[in-house]
Amino acid sequence: MVLFYVFIVLIPIVDFILKQCINKNIAYGDYVGTIFPFLKITNVKNTGAAFSFFPGGRYFFIAIAILEILIFLYVIFVRKNKDKWFLLSSSFIIGGAVGNLVDRIFYGYVFDYLKLSFFSPVCNFSDYFITTGAIILIIIFLLK
Repeated sequence: MVLFYVFIVLIPIVDFILKQCINKNIAYGDYVGTIFPFLKITNVKNTGAAFSFFPGGRYFFIAIAILEILIFLYVIFVRKNKDKWFLLSSSFIIGGAVGNLVDRIFYGYVFDYLKLSFFSPVCNFSDYFITTGAIILIIIFLLK
């Protein structure tokens, strides 16, 4: 259960620090290469959902993120789901949602900065944790 809290706090903090560093060092729309040939660091704004779908839905996505977080917290604390894999996936999803929620509330969009050569959309640290959490959650449901 300790890792649950650690990830919920750590994911948005690391994401925020990365976003601040990138905003200070990379011009909007520009990119830099990394030691990994498949990864570029860029600076873009995403007003939509994952993969920039549904641009301009700021308040809708804020409401969805808050609802998502509340549902997971309800299942964990009220319904008392203590399955370690469910807690891990939930902490990834909640932590990532908080990271992107902060951007939407304070900036009106989400900062994206990780561009993979084999994956078209630009994403961020929080996005990858949300995706990983969702994959773990799907596996849990498929195995039960």
